[in-house]
Amino acid sequence: ADLDAAVEEKRRAAEAASRLRHVFQQRVGERPGVCEAMLGTLLYAESFFEALRDLIAGFAAFRRFRSSKRPGDAEEVRRRLLQAQSHWNHHTQRHGNLRGAASPFREVGLWELTQQMIADVTTPV
Repeated sequence: ADLDAAVEEKRRAAEAASRLRHVFQQRVGERPGVCEAMLGTLLYAESFFEALRDLIAGFAAFRRFRSSKRPGDAEEVRRRLLQAQSHWNHHTQRHGNLRGAASPFREVGLWELTQQMIADVTTPV
């Protein structure tokens, strides 16, 4: 239940960041240079929340898979962790370099951990 609440919290945060960025982009269309730094900050936050959303959801699915061994749960693990990796790549390699974005922080072992979890659910038990 606590893990499901954390997943829901991350989903709401990602949606809120996306809505905020979308509204901001619509309202400043005629003055993009003035607001470029703010847009970079919003894109950076949005990609971070998206990565967290899918990472936590992937961890929750992995936990379910470990007890159920159902192929559907394994597929959910793969889907969510691959999405988390994709969002993380955008966050660190693209959005982190935008004007106004916070300095990207570095992780240690996230890629390896998610790859191992994907391999664990892909390998027959």
